[in-house]
Amino acid sequence: DEEPAETETPEPGELQPTPTQVPVSGEPAFTAASKLTTVGLDEIFFGDPVEDAAEKASTTWIGLPPAGSAPQCYTVQPSGGPAGVVFTVVDGRIERVDITTATITTRSGAGVGSTETQLDELFGSQLEVAPAAGGNQITFVPQSEQDKVFRIIWVTDGTTVTEMRAGRLAQVQPRTPCSG
Repeated sequence: DEEPAETETPEPGELQPTPTQVPVSGEPAFTAASKLTTVGLDEIFFGDPVEDAAEKASTTWIGLPPAGSAPQCYTVQPSGGPAGVVFTVVDGRIERVDITTATITTRSGAGVGSTETQLDELFGSQLEVAPAAGGNQITFVPQSEQDKVFRIIWVTDGTTVTEMRAGRLAQVQPRTPCSG
């Protein structure tokens, strides 16, 4: 008779091997845990080359221009979603993100569905409010010198945020991406 093989049990305090996490294809690149800041969304930063940004988010882009063409400005979406997240690419670099899903918020929790009152309570004097079609455009102006060229902008229906966007000043100010 053969004895059963002994299984090795790690000693207390000994490191146990952990399986390698492999991203599952089809998983959304951004989730409710994703956070928008003045400088980017999660690990994607404004100014990142579009290829590097896809790698950082473990996604591929929908909307890339055909190989060999080189448009100055275009928009892309992460494959697998979520819907309502669109990046603007200028000269091959991510420069802006538009968000219409309530899933993604700022680190402070502001996003689509927030009220103008909530934005004021969160950010107060750092906000600039201007009338916009059917509501207001509320712009967060960072105080730090290193972030002075970035903005987060919320568009409201007069009371509630319907969309938000963030990016560098020149690209984030126009309501429509690639409009000048």
